[in-house]
Amino acid sequence: GIYAEGDLTIVLEGSSTVTGVQDPNGDSQSIRVSGNLTIQGGGSLTAQGANTTSDGSSYGIFVIGSFTQQSGSVTASGGNVSGNQTSEGLYVYGSTVTVQGGTLTATGGTTGSGSYGISANGSVTVSDATVTATGGSGYESYGLYIDSSSPSVTLSGSGSLTARSGS
Repeated sequence: GIYAEGDLTIVLEGSSTVTGVQDPNGDSQSIRVSGNLTIQGGGSLTAQGANTTSDGSSYGIFVIGSFTQQSGSVTASGGNVSGNQTSEGLYVYGSTVTVQGGTLTATGGTTGSGSYGISANGSVTVSDATVTATGGSGYESYGLYIDSSSPSVTLSGSGSLTARSGS
């Protein structure tokens, strides 16, 4: 996996895959960024969280700050969780999700708790991009889950957002 203590910019060239492993705390994040994550370039990235046992959540991409995708193709998937923890394709704890261009596909795995394609604590903005967010099978399943006192979703340009729940 990839772990960044501060802000991180990923420039996509060609095709890349990052696979998480279950850490000593039981969680899995294929990409974990303590600051803001920016994705650029014309390539593709697959970020796959590992399957976890009962004490761990699984995340494709886990961001403490904000997430900005300017271009490229990103697929982020949470792994299957055997217990009652969450599985999330893209989890943005601190701030906004902004997809300005390219394609983002985010999918939650199977779990006894919540499964979310995209889980955010701020606003979600999609401009000239295609975003597909799908929750997996779980106690709760949401394609797009926004935990905020003032949630907002903004679509502009040729942007599209498809959000589907699982079972």
